[in-house]
Order: sequence, then structure tokens, then C-alpha cells
Amino acid sequence: MKILHTADIHLGDLTGPVRDGKNARRQDTIACMKYIAQRAATETPNVTIIAGDLFNRSRVWADTALDDVNDAITEFIRPLCRSSEHVVLLFGTENHDNPRAFETVREITKDEKNLHIYTAPGVEKLTTSAGPVQILALPGFDKGRLRLFCPGADKETENRNATALINDVLLGLSTELDKSIPSILVAHYTVAGSEADNGSTFLAGQDVVILPSTIDSTGVDLACFGHIHRPQKLPCNTPAYYCGSPNQLNFNDEGVKHGFWLHRIYTSPVGEPGTAVETKFDQTPERQHYTYRMGPEDVTAFTASGELPEAPEPLKDAIVRVRYNCTAEQEKALNKADLQKKLLAAGAFYVAEVLPEDVEDVAGESEVTEHEGSTEALERYLKKLEVTPEEANKIGYETAMRWTKGKYQFFVCTHIDKGHIHNHIYYNSTAQDCSRKFHNFIGSSFAVRRLSDR
Repeated sequence: MKILHTADIHLGDLTGPVRDGKNARRQDTIACMKYIAQRAATETPNVTIIAGDLFNRSRVWADTALDDVNDAITEFIRPLCRSSEHVVLLFGTENHDNPRAFETVREITKDEKNLHIYTAPGVEKLTTSAGPVQILALPGFDKGRLRLFCPGADKETENRNATALINDVLLGLSTELDKSIPSILVAHYTVAGSEADNGSTFLAGQDVVILPSTIDSTGVDLACFGHIHRPQKLPCNTPAYYCGSPNQLNFNDEGVKHGFWLHRIYTSPVGEPGTAVETKFDQTPERQHYTYRMGPEDVTAFTASGELPEAPEPLKDAIVRVRYNCTAEQEKALNKADLQKKLLAAGAFYVAEVLPEDVEDVAGESEVTEHEGSTEALERYLKKLEVTPEEANKIGYETAMRWTKGKYQFFVCTHIDKGHIHNHIYYNSTAQDCSRKFHNFIGSSFAVRRLSDR
């Protein structure tokens, strides 16, 4: 049995250039949708699964919403229905998928008898040429409804309550499955232990999560998830996967291949239990993100000549951001608008931003710039004191202890490789007891500065 598994299409206008009156990033998404539809026409899957977040934004202007629905149907849903025996469309999260948009899709496509739209949890048996298969559908969860019953709960308590509820719902639905027929879990949730878009690992309490043990307890033969944009196999005994988004959406996706999964479920001979799953990843024609880095020498060279060195190959046709290191004087001389023009001329698709990673103020150490953060503030303080590396490390430790109140893990690196001794402080965003996450706030760099100056 062939299963095509995609999700997190995020169809809509994204930040980027407008060309010929159309949002170019939207056209990137549509190109990925068309590629998936073409591959479906070649593979002719028994079931195609869209595991949530078909749309990018739930609340948009009426004309944009109509464009979203029209493109979703004409460029994606109908072509998939023509080449697949069944198409499963799952509702994702309400900040992306709008219930009214889904009802509109349902009404317009009611002639597509093989399209199954799930906006509520349920179990359905589908008949395919490869045999019957059961779909256990678990759409995204709106925590706002839970707040009606548990008002005033903090975020961690709310996540724990919602996690307990959704895992119970999943286990309850699994009792409706016929264990003699292959079954597929289709869900739009975070799974504990999965890898986030930024490379961190999701833990219970950080979000509403489905536990790997719950997936295993359902007894399904395959689990097809949406919600996390990084494709991956999940840490459970059941074959369970995130397909990720078919197109890169932001710089967290840089360097990660995106696409969709083609699963094959092999059933044992009649009378013998068990199934096997074979999986292959198919990469889509995604728009790449690329970070262009400039050191002090690069900034000086560009300021003097107004020309870039030969553009690296990944820059071409990519969404580019610039990160540079330089002195404050070099930054004043850097023409960012001209830099953007040169990058576009070198082949960049779009320049998203030009921002400093580190600006070293060697002339006016008492001046505070908009780019100065906790590291720079501490560096300025240590240079003025002319302390030893050992003393600097001790000061950094004391500062970090006051900043985290001893509740978050951290380490302090004291650098002596430059003309000034300075510290870098790294701390975990999750508390040691996993009860809460650190919440940054406007003006935090000034608060750290006050702590380091004590």
C-alpha cells in the first residue's frame, strides 16, 4: 500500500518580493505543491495525506482568503484527488488553518468523493485496491477552549492539562481500531523528543505534546505527523514521521532538505500478524535560505571598493541575510543599501536583512549603541577593570548566577584571544526542573548591564 505524506504547506503570502503583481514566495510554495501533485501522478498512491496547516494565516483579508482557497483546490487538492485513490486533509492549528476556509473547501470539493476532510478527531475505514486501511485522525488542538474550563492556569499547567487530555483522546480513539486491518495515525501535534526547527528538542511541559509511548500504545502501523517543519523519524517503536514543510519558511530551515515522504505498508500473509513499512524521502524544489557572513576585513574591502568578492554558489537564487562583525567606525562607513543592491546583482533572490553579529566600539567605550547586548556590556566593563582571565571568569559566573537565580543551567567562556578579556555566557532556556522556560523581555540587555556593573 502506497502512502504519500505531506503537511505544513503554509500556502499564502510570505515576506519577500512582489513580481508581476504576485508574491514571489507564494509562487515558491505553489511550485512545491505542483511538484508534489506531479509526483503523485507518477506514483499513484493509495492514500495521500495532508497532515495539517494547508494555509499560512488563518486571519487574512477576504480577497487573499479566496486566493488561498482557490489555489489550494485547483493547484493541489483536485490534482491529488485525480491521482490518488483517497486524499486525507487534516485541519492543523487555528492560527494557520481557518475553520471557515475548510468549510469552503469542503463545499466546493463535494464532488470529489475520495476527499476526506477531518476537522474533528475520528476513525474512518477506507477501501483501496491494496486492501482496507483505517485512518485515525487527530486534528490540531485549540488550547483556548481548555481555558474556559481551567481559567487562570499558567502556561506550563495549561500545557500539562492539554497534553493529558489529547493523549487520553488518542488512546480512546485507538480502541475503535480493528487490529486485523492496517491503520494510520494522522495528527498535527508536537511529539515529545522531536527536534524543533531550530535544532532543540521538545520536552513535555514546553508544549502540548503527544508522548511516544502513547503512539506505541495505539497499535497503529504508521504515524504521519504535521506541525514541525523539520523532516524526521520520531523516537518511538512505531514507524512515525514528520514530513516537514515542502518549502523553506525561514532561516531555521537553512541547510535542511525539505520535501515529503513516500511510505509503503507491507502486510503479512492472511492469518499472520504484523506489517512492515518502507519509507523514502522526496525533495521538493524549495527556495533556499542562506546566511552571508562578513568579517572586519570583508567590511573594510566592501567599503573601499563598493564591490563584493565572487558570490558563493549557495547565495544564488536564495533568500539571503547578512551577518557582519566590525568596529563601530567600520559600521558607520558601511552602506547597507548598496550592499543589498550588490547581493541582488550577484544573484540573490531576496535580501531579508543586514544585521551585525558584533560591533566592537574601540573609540567610545562609554557610549551605548542599539546593538549592544549583555555580552558587549560585560566586555566593556571587564576591559575597564583590566582584570585577569580568572577574575573575569569568576565575575561572569557571579553575573550569570544573579541573572538566572540559579534556576537555569549555564556556562561561562572567558576569551583571551583578542586585545581585551571578555566573557560569553550561555544559559539554557529551560529551567533545571523543567517547570518553565526563560522569558526574555524588552530592555534585558540593560538589566544584565546593571548586574554586571555591581
